Amino acid sequence: MADDMADEVALAEWQTITLTDVDGVSFTLADFRGTPVFVETFATWCPKCKDQLEATNAAAEQVGDQAVFIAVSVETGLSNGDVADYAAANGFDAVRFAVLTPEALAAFVDGLGQSAANPPSTPKVVIDAMGAAGELSTGFESAEDIVAKVTGQV
Repeated sequence: MADDMADEVALAEWQTITLTDVDGVSFTLADFRGTPVFVETFATWCPKCKDQLEATNAAAEQVGDQAVFIAVSVETGLSNGDVADYAAANGFDAVRFAVLTPEALAAFVDGLGQSAANPPSTPKVVIDAMGAAGELSTGFESAEDIVAKVTGQV
């Protein structure tokens, strides 16, 4: 019984709010329980975000299906098509992209802090396979650092 309780992780609203990816598929971050999830907020106008997404995409290619990589745009007014075009133009094909709704952005900020909505700080968080979210980190991280985080080697 204690083991069952240890397996239960309380999820934050930002993990359970419905998102829609650029292909029109709805999901929540909680849907990926059982697999680590790397979540990064970004903006299409942000050069630091593009650099970080290059490293994130490289990490996603290395890790394959051992983890899920999701990039969510804080530009709530963008269409899925705009973000899909951005991802395609930059070769970010190993990362799943979505646009946050205003409600989802508010939930991210409530749960992770104001830095989650500050793209130039390259905010990101890892959710472990049990659903426990780590601390929001900022600053550039290399593909190797990201791989170590999502595979539990840190």
